[in-house]
Amino acid sequence: MRRLALATLAVWITGAGILAVGLVAYMAATSPVRSAGFLAREPAIADAWPTLDEDVCVSHTASRMLTPAELAHPLSFGFHVNGRGNVHRCVQPGLVSPKPGVSVSPHSGQVILVSVSKQWLWAYMDGRQVFATPITTGRAALETPIGTFHVLDKVSDVMFTSPWPKGSPYYYAPARVTYALFFREGGYYIHDAPWRHAFGPSTNGPHISPDGKREDGSHGCVNVATSAGKWLYAWAQVGATIQIMA
Repeated sequence: MRRLALATLAVWITGAGILAVGLVAYMAATSPVRSAGFLAREPAIADAWPTLDEDVCVSHTASRMLTPAELAHPLSFGFHVNGRGNVHRCVQPGLVSPKPGVSVSPHSGQVILVSVSKQWLWAYMDGRQVFATPITTGRAALETPIGTFHVLDKVSDVMFTSPWPKGSPYYYAPARVTYALFFREGGYYIHDAPWRHAFGPSTNGPHISPDGKREDGSHGCVNVATSAGKWLYAWAQVGATIQIMA
């Protein structure tokens, strides 16, 4: 018979600055430990073990901004516990996204969920999540509209110009956008924003990006990284549902 052992795990994950405390169950044989975990801060962990088929990398969602570089080559950092209870740091491809808090019905076709409070976007096909990315929505006084919309048009390689004159606090210089999904009259799009230094929680207000750049939220559009904009542009069809939640 396989013996079931219980051990208390208290590990300081170097670099991420997180104390992971929990109750870990492991089998005396080779049964893997499965859990949910965090997305660590560091862009690389020099001595991290690659996650093997028989290993499970513990990777938790973190409420933090993510840079375009991180989103272009997403990695999750964490730790795994092997069958003997040994703990190692690990890395695996992909991001760990937060849950949207709502469900999408099967047979609903293409649905894009946007959460203003979480600053994340999720894409669904017939109720199955197929994509997720951090975003930046409208700043104070220029908030992204809440409600249900549809993709009305898809445009690429277009120049956006400010409807506000120079001297206005909302004026912005002409900006070229490569991927844009138009969803509401008045100039509302989901589009790539290559000028942004970070996306995700708190980026819809005044903030300092990880590289020290001071930024604010958008002018009402839903901004995504270029890599995310490319994926959404290729995937979404005209008529796809866009549900924007507070």
